Amino acid sequence: MAVLRCPIPSFVSDYVKVTSWERIDGFLITPGIISAKYGMLESGDLYIRDTTEHDGSYSFRCHSENTVTKEKKVSMNYSRIIVTEPHHNQPPRITRRLTRVSVQVGHRATLPCIAQGYPVPTYRWHRAQADQRPLPDHTISVSQEGGVLIFHKVVPSDAGRYICHVTNVMGEDKVDTDLVVEGLDSEPHRIRKVAIYKSYEQSSSLNIIDPQYLMLLQCLEIVDYLRLVCNKIDVRLIISSDQCIIRLSSYLGVNYLNF
Repeated sequence: MAVLRCPIPSFVSDYVKVTSWERIDGFLITPGIISAKYGMLESGDLYIRDTTEHDGSYSFRCHSENTVTKEKKVSMNYSRIIVTEPHHNQPPRITRRLTRVSVQVGHRATLPCIAQGYPVPTYRWHRAQADQRPLPDHTISVSQEGGVLIFHKVVPSDAGRYICHVTNVMGEDKVDTDLVVEGLDSEPHRIRKVAIYKSYEQSSSLNIIDPQYLMLLQCLEIVDYLRLVCNKIDVRLIISSDQCIIRLSSYLGVNYLNF
């Protein structure tokens, strides 16, 4: 398997999301794509299964969206993988792994376990429990694509430790990944000083932030919190050099208490 990463600057990576990858011939790869060849991790990375020399003839570029400003961009340059023919056998070595993945109930989650080795290694995922039975390659809720374990719609019972074994005739490698399932009821409220007052159906703007006292990241957390607790309302964030405005519909206002 091979992985390509979208070139997003680190200082904006918290609120820029990779929405898709475009192959040079126009073929589009999205997070929900059903493909035996391509897929996307939750990080936005593109993975390519069963790579051959032919895969090196394709180039790819990523599409991204700023979750704050809603600005959409396409990477200026195309990237491609370089496939080399191995000259000798090699034991598997996991090159892409995560030891912890956190996800909200009902969302999609991907557990990566991507390795290099020759002959081409095989992957086997199982849950860390007494019987150590391998997980099935595909069910309605969980599927495995190469070394990537995909939970299509996470439920609380999915939480736990998962182990990926990678093997070939030369040896093996493994990684443990903890899947943490978070819900609104179980997750500590990050924004504890926000009071929301319901009012009649109307729109209002409220200046709630002075950058001298509150960082942009905290402002973004407030927006995330409001989207969780306010059902079916529009929450938009407007940022300028000296203020941060949250525009709400159906709610009268947002106040800070003792900040």
